Amino acid sequence: MLLSRAKPTSPNSGRPGTGPSGAKPKDKRPTLESFLSARDFSGAAALAEFLVQSGDSEPTCGTLAEKQAWLAYIYFHLHDFIKV
Repeated sequence: MLLSRAKPTSPNSGRPGTGPSGAKPKDKRPTLESFLSARDFSGAAALAEFLVQSGDSEPTCGTLAEKQAWLAYIYFHLHDFIKV
């Protein structure tokens, strides 16, 4: 399928935050729960490792021990038994 190389109809289309209101859309940070419900264990592992290293809190896991337990759960489902 060939795509048209014509210019967009409005000068601001395709650029975020330049809509009619001029306000930037809020960035939604993915949650550990959303990754796990979608069974995206590699994405969940990346987020959980980030949460452990940065010290940020997540509604589903507050303490370091809970974060490490979630990491063990995720690595188990990724079949990475050495990291578990």
